Amino acid sequence: MWTITAVIALALATCLAACSSPCGDDSISHTPSPNGKLTATVFIRDCGAGAPAATKVTIHSPSQRYDKKAEVVFTARHEQNVRVSWQDDSHLLVECITCREGDLGLQAKAVNSVTVSYEFLHRK
Repeated sequence: MWTITAVIALALATCLAACSSPCGDDSISHTPSPNGKLTATVFIRDCGAGAPAATKVTIHSPSQRYDKKAEVVFTARHEQNVRVSWQDDSHLLVECITCREGDLGLQAKAVNSVTVSYEFLHRK
């Protein structure tokens, strides 16, 4: 017969398993700005079989995590070949070599006082 403690422990374990994020991130590159005050990070977020992977770019402080929603400047469905390069301390260029029109998501114009521009080399 189940004790109340065992039932509570089982319920808590079930909730923790169901409530935790199944997503994982694979960091592709971290590119510091010329003055070193910011970093542009390219990463792949994979949430398992239920959703396609996504490629994301964030601009953040080097001492902070790279995956904050408010710092995302670019998203694309699936794993994409993305390069970033700083033009100067306040301008970032994001190049997507493999992106197609239907894969593109967010393309922010600016984040963290940085203007962002985009080039798509395979956009059809």
